[in-house]
Amino acid sequence: MVEEDTIVTYYYKKQFKITTEVKVHDEVSHSIIELPGSPESNITINKVKGGKITGEDENPYEIVFRGESSTKEIVLVPDKNYKIISLTVNGKNVDIKDEKGYKLDQFDDMQCDIHIVVTYEKIPATLIVKYIDEETGEEIETEEKASGNVDEDYKTNSKTIKNYKLSRTSGDEEGKLKAGDNEVIYYYKKVSNKSVKTGNNIPIFFLVAISSILTAWTAIVIKRGNY
Repeated sequence: MVEEDTIVTYYYKKQFKITTEVKVHDEVSHSIIELPGSPESNITINKVKGGKITGEDENPYEIVFRGESSTKEIVLVPDKNYKIISLTVNGKNVDIKDEKGYKLDQFDDMQCDIHIVVTYEKIPATLIVKYIDEETGEEIETEEKASGNVDEDYKTNSKTIKNYKLSRTSGDEEGKLKAGDNEVIYYYKKVSNKSVKTGNNIPIFFLVAISSILTAWTAIVIKRGNY
């Protein structure tokens, strides 16, 4: 009797991992933005994430056999006043359909590990202050501009401008920044020295001339009295 070898074969399937990550970044924030002023004097820099992604606290988030498809949902959710600015899968950029939130498609026919990285950013805002001649519509002072983030506090002030007086204001002089441009316009009217009058409706230059004459006359009278 001939003995035969017994052969046992174990078959394996390659497994691949899916992992996710939110990239931490430096974020500049302002306690208040004030114009005119120096916005850079009221800033702090913090390391933040700015949002979440499904599976970021699991390693791995999902294990998939070679050639099969992933089954678990992956959703990107920005925090309030944040948006998605980049998404990569194994280092390659992915087009974002909606920066306010995004759901990835499943991965089909997996042949390698997959690492997904999302980066969030606070929604930017800009504060603009203009100083305009109300009659001509021309700028009488260079506009001031500062960059900030949505929902940060701001405050603006008018300027004292030679030969002009403040007429009216357009826009909220203080409040919280909204997305995009936040514009405050100060309108001024031209003032002529000849038109500036006293409470008795007498031009100032007449009063100055009369005062000078009276002062000189008084000096002559006093001088004569000493003789």
